[in-house]
Amino acid sequence: MVLIRKLIEKLRRNSFDSRDTMVFSELALGYLANLIYDSSKRIPGEIFDTYSKVYYKAIEEFSNKKCKLNGIQIDTFFHQKNVENAIREYLMNPDKLDCSNVLIQEFFEVFSEEDFSREDADLILNSFFVIIDAEIEKEPELRDYLILNLAKRTDKTVQEISQTVQEIKEVVNESKADQSRKELDADFEKSLEKYLNKILDEEGKNGISDVYTELSAREILPITLKFRDRENNKPQEFEVLELVEKEEKLIISGESGSGKTTTLRWLNYILAKSYLEGKSENVPLYIELNSYIAEERFIKEPFDAYVTMKAKGKGISEETLRTILKGKATILLDGFDLLSPTDEFYPHDKISNFITDYNNCRFVISSRPGFFESIKSSFKVSELEELTDEKIGIFINRRISNKELANTLKDKIFKNQQLKSILSNPMMLYIAIKVAMEQKDKAGDLLPSNRSKLYEAFISTLFSHQEKKGKYLCADRTQIENSLTDLYFKLQCRNEVSCKYSEALKFVKRSSEDPLFRKISPQVILEDCFKLGILNRNDNYVSYGIHQSFQEYFAAIKLKELFESGFDVSEAFNHPKWEEVVIFASEMLDSDSIDEFVDSMISKDELFLASKCVNNASEKTKEKLCALLADKIDSRYRLDKINSIKSLERIGVTGISIVIEVLENEDSDVRMSAAAALGKICTVKHKKQLEDLLKSDNEFSVNTAFEILYDIEKEERSKVVLFNDEKFLKT
Repeated sequence: MVLIRKLIEKLRRNSFDSRDTMVFSELALGYLANLIYDSSKRIPGEIFDTYSKVYYKAIEEFSNKKCKLNGIQIDTFFHQKNVENAIREYLMNPDKLDCSNVLIQEFFEVFSEEDFSREDADLILNSFFVIIDAEIEKEPELRDYLILNLAKRTDKTVQEISQTVQEIKEVVNESKADQSRKELDADFEKSLEKYLNKILDEEGKNGISDVYTELSAREILPITLKFRDRENNKPQEFEVLELVEKEEKLIISGESGSGKTTTLRWLNYILAKSYLEGKSENVPLYIELNSYIAEERFIKEPFDAYVTMKAKGKGISEETLRTILKGKATILLDGFDLLSPTDEFYPHDKISNFITDYNNCRFVISSRPGFFESIKSSFKVSELEELTDEKIGIFINRRISNKELANTLKDKIFKNQQLKSILSNPMMLYIAIKVAMEQKDKAGDLLPSNRSKLYEAFISTLFSHQEKKGKYLCADRTQIENSLTDLYFKLQCRNEVSCKYSEALKFVKRSSEDPLFRKISPQVILEDCFKLGILNRNDNYVSYGIHQSFQEYFAAIKLKELFESGFDVSEAFNHPKWEEVVIFASEMLDSDSIDEFVDSMISKDELFLASKCVNNASEKTKEKLCALLADKIDSRYRLDKINSIKSLERIGVTGISIVIEVLENEDSDVRMSAAAALGKICTVKHKKQLEDLLKSDNEFSVNTAFEILYDIEKEERSKVVLFNDEKFLKT
């Protein structure tokens, strides 16, 4: 028994060598014979050799390969209580049939019928009967001694034996479980490596890491915290990756086109690479939310079902996904603002429950501002910053190999403040680059200075690109654009970004039957849209292509048409998901209509939205809006004051005098906002106003004016070209 325990300990330590295995096998194979051997100490010496023969014969017979049993299995079997009782009964009354029935039954309780047939069991057990019958026949005294000795020992040792057997079973089970775990771990690592390498391979095709310009993000402190801690309420700025590594639960917010999706895809690549290189333990899982819609399969199931579906599409099995979610994972959820609740579908709640269930994971969620209130309390909120001049330069250099064109584009952007304000948005800068590359050999301006005109020019490049590739479209361009306008407006009205393919066919049917064009099937029109990339098809669903803003651009065309036709479109003004559509529409309206459009917003007290739409409006309309915003600065609510200052900043020069007055506001946050706004409005043209401000009695106003003047002069000095004399250069 001591030897068994020592061997059990070795099993647990996984420290067996070949000698241990041989000893253990002999002990296990001859367990019954060992009982006889132990009993023989009380049997006369002249028959001692007989019992030894039983021991060795048991070892020899049960070591036979035909038995297909290892030592642990035989040892386990012989220690079964019913087996020991059956052997004792047999010694007292040699009824082979009764004993055999019990042993057969116990044999298949211990061993699987998949591993051993009935014939195997008969062979093994018959060998036992042959051995013991032969020895009992030779020495009749053996039975008497065994009966007596076993009767005394069995009751005394049965608990100890059972405990030992249980320990052996546990060791065996632990060994099997450990082996199983090792196999599962190996399978998991293999599956995980395949998945992560796939991410790197896809990145190789897309080249995102080669062209991506890492954005900066500022942490947004809750308003309540700002009230409590005035001294430390300045937002801190971080590079995005630094912020992701710092925070376990992070929201990356940003306006349309600010780089949220590209950033999350880049993070997916960076985190996959880091894991494979052993620099990180966090496995990335990028999940787009644009197809998480009110379908029956998602309505009835938790968010896990959607994650599983998306993971499967990436080659991740359910088993591997479960392991990832239980361990260290970084879940990247892209497009929280795209979710649309219905009467029976509550996506925000489902995602919130998912985050709670997998609280061990890290989460990064992208969203436009104002759409993440349901999860805001448990997340750190950050906002992507606009591209600085330096990052605009890096962005262009990484995407344009033609240095002359790159420099021309940068020069055009930096000399035009209005254009620079538009192109400090990564998506807009990307579109501008594509347009510039198409326009470089053509007459006329390299770039339009209006956002909607940039989209129009970019869409033209998509059509011309098809022609250059020799892939002509079946439908007329106007017919395609009309179809996209109808389709995207319908989706926008439903607060959705995707629909079933069958629905999309119905939406474009009117354009396909337009008598002004050749009659063509809706299927062909949609196929042309897929070729252009403006629409995307995924199985039976259709969604926006390239970027969500293209849905908003085409929906704006329809909104503009409705407004010009005399329809009241004011219900779109206070709907968060229509803001970009309204702004696009304002850029498309001519000078005869824009003032009326802005006035309709003002009449609904949508002053902040109006400030985003006033660029093409008359000076009179701008002044009217500035006066109303000045009244808002006197509001009792700090948020109203700060939003009013931001609105005045967007309007620009017309509101500069109001912003200067706010520099003396008693609220430090309001003063800081005014100083930041003034810095963005002022150019070299406003030096006189700033110099006058230096004479102010207000210290904050003077300091602000000094800093802005310093920045303006620094920028002017940086434009001076040095050592440009040809004679000097020749030396």
